[in-house]
Amino acid sequence: LEDHRPRRTPARHVSGPYGDATAQDVAAVATPERVAGTVRDVAGDPVDIGPLRVGPGGVATATAHGRVRDCAVRREDVDGLVSYLAEVDLRLDLDVVAAGRHHGFDAELVVRLRITVVGASAAQVTTSVAPPVPEDVDAVLRPRGLQSRVLMKVGNVPPIVREEAVAYIADRLTHADVRAAMVLTTAGLDRGAGG
Repeated sequence: LEDHRPRRTPARHVSGPYGDATAQDVAAVATPERVAGTVRDVAGDPVDIGPLRVGPGGVATATAHGRVRDCAVRREDVDGLVSYLAEVDLRLDLDVVAAGRHHGFDAELVVRLRITVVGASAAQVTTSVAPPVPEDVDAVLRPRGLQSRVLMKVGNVPPIVREEAVAYIADRLTHADVRAAMVLTTAGLDRGAGG
């Protein structure tokens, strides 16, 4: 006799973007505190930018030195991936040399970085930092003295500082030690996955 009962199709195992690990498993490893540590490694400490050309026709040179003052991280998942938005607060001492004279500025920069977990296993969680664009950088420059104030306007200094901050971060993302810091090690990530 022929069996006409409908055949049951075996249930397919569907993995998420992190294999058998859930977003909860991944977020337990890539905590905001650990992501902030990664971001600090990306920014560098101390921060050294320049020399860069500023002013009309690039007649002046500028260097900036400083530190990461603060790093605030909040989770903002994107397209089903565990993702964070970091705001890095940099305080810099900016020195512009024009016509042999030094012009000082106190610079406060806030750089917004998007960090996404792109891979996970039982041994590690791998993050990726999207290179910023100038619109991701807020720059407030406080000139020290009248001549510095004039130079800031004539030399179009704030947009140049934003562009150089972006170039600095993009360069840092190519460093081997920074890339290593984007890998967060863990043990037993897959335990309890899917449960």
